[in-house]
Amino acid sequence: MRTLVPVLVAFAAAALAWQGCGGSSGRSTQAGGATPAPVPVAPAVSARDFLTDATYRHLLVEIDHVQGHAPSPTALQVLRARLEERCHKPDGVTILVDDAIPPGSGVYSVAENRALEAQHRDHHASGTTAVLYLLYLDGRSDQDAGGARVLGWAHGPSSVGIFRESIVASSNLVASPAEVETAVLVHEAGHILGLVNNGTPMVAPHEDAARPGHDVDEACIMHWRIETSEIRTLITNLGAVPTQFDARCIDDLRASGGR
Repeated sequence: MRTLVPVLVAFAAAALAWQGCGGSSGRSTQAGGATPAPVPVAPAVSARDFLTDATYRHLLVEIDHVQGHAPSPTALQVLRARLEERCHKPDGVTILVDDAIPPGSGVYSVAENRALEAQHRDHHASGTTAVLYLLYLDGRSDQDAGGARVLGWAHGPSSVGIFRESIVASSNLVASPAEVETAVLVHEAGHILGLVNNGTPMVAPHEDAARPGHDVDEACIMHWRIETSEIRTLITNLGAVPTQFDARCIDDLRASGGR
């Protein structure tokens, strides 16, 4: 069953896949801090496809979800707003909540995430439409370590996996599950846009050397804690969950053709 999120732009979607959290370089940070081996980037795919209107004037966000794990409409509204703020898409950004798929194994590897995407994804970049694909999974990541959980990962130039059960478990009295989900969505979208130093070059240094692909500023949405259950520490430190890119991330995006 396919539905367009009611408050979002309705647009006829025309009919991008590859790596682990960290965006277009293939770098990925596990909950425990280890960095898996990079996965090759698919040819002819670039963060600039999302940032500029040189090839694609419209951005479609296709979302599939395991039954019972539908995305938060509030989180999707913020995701759309951030994409509109940073991407030149004169024909707009459309959010399409698409298939509800059967429950899976409960523990997912990147390979299993990709296999489900291959089975259920309907839209790829074509004509003047770029496509970002999100898959909401049940259960957890196989990269969880001890008490630390992975909340989301970017595993290809246009592909994101979201672990909603882990997101709910990582919320607290300060931040609701929808607020945590919002932060994770924007964070993973940031990786697709090439942040940090992950396909979109830095104007000034701000990458965390200990956590490649992430911002040193914990008030930035691209801080590494956003995509793991360590987000609770961030919430405690800040008193809220970040939902915005910091000035240095915005400078990077603009220098690569974004807004």
